[in-house]
Amino acid sequence: MSKDLVTLSNDVIIGLLRRPEVVTAFPFMLAAAQKVQPRRAGCGGCAKRKTDAMQLEGIKTALGNMSSENKEKLKSMLGAKQVRLYFSNARGQTVKSTF
Repeated sequence: MSKDLVTLSNDVIIGLLRRPEVVTAFPFMLAAAQKVQPRRAGCGGCAKRKTDAMQLEGIKTALGNMSSENKEKLKSMLGAKQVRLYFSNARGQTVKSTF
């Protein structure tokens, strides 16, 4: 069963990073996938969260700039008819991309 629209939030992207078939299909995710760890209670460190957020923003930008062929591959992996993604461009503007 396919979903009409999947929005790629940080949590969805972290879930994708835990799937080996996704990381294999999109090698730019490899470095981030190696750093993904389950969340733990307690102090996680503000600097680590900020670094993780910047890395996720980089992944979003890369996903938004992929070729049409790779976007179709991602949609099939997600089981979605459409994928929506919010990311920042080079000027720092928020871009909404639906494919």
